[in-house]
Amino acid sequence: MSQLSGSPQAAVDYSSTIICALELSEKKWVLAVQVPGVDRHSRHVLDACGDGLLCFVERLRARCAAAGRKIARVILTHEAGRDGFWLARYLARRGIEVHVIQPSSLPVDRRARRAKTDIIDVEMLLRTLMAWLRGEPRVCSMVPIPSEADEESAARVSGTGRFDPGAAIDRQQDRRHFGDAGHKGIQGFAARSARAIELCTPAGQRSHSSKGESAHRASARSTRARSEVD
Repeated sequence: MSQLSGSPQAAVDYSSTIICALELSEKKWVLAVQVPGVDRHSRHVLDACGDGLLCFVERLRARCAAAGRKIARVILTHEAGRDGFWLARYLARRGIEVHVIQPSSLPVDRRARRAKTDIIDVEMLLRTLMAWLRGEPRVCSMVPIPSEADEESAARVSGTGRFDPGAAIDRQQDRRHFGDAGHKGIQGFAARSARAIELCTPAGQRSHSSKGESAHRASARSTRARSEVD
């Protein structure tokens, strides 16, 4: 069943809440953090690892407690993207309130000509989350966080249908499929081997066999498509 992220679970008490925004990439994550009692937010570069992110959040809790501020709530946002929703579920199961932003709903100044960087992006995500938590209208849209079964079902549906040689031979589609399954370190068609079923997610957890099998099926379809085209 999907978890709806349409509105905050409760009014935010900023004196006991850590607010975070996370910019995801394959090897490094950039985290922007607003902690109680500090006017300015801080930025941190972390390895792309769910366990490492959790450890960092716990260190933030400890620092706040040492400063006399007990943390009752941690709120985090990131954009929906190629990595799917594994991280949102992983964090939510460990007590962090997660809201996933629909990227197309974010405001963009098309007149601004500046380089796109993770630091600029994560600061914009943090400002957007805080405006959304204040209840400002039309700030952004949050998307439902599907269960693992729902996400796997959607992936199966998107992988069926009539044969399309042009799409099937596109390696980028394979990489997106593997990313949606939460797999790390897969390039091109490496998932053709049986090892794909035993991959680990970036959180360091063993991948469910259905995830690996789904990636394996996608690679097999692409291989078959390429042979038919040739």
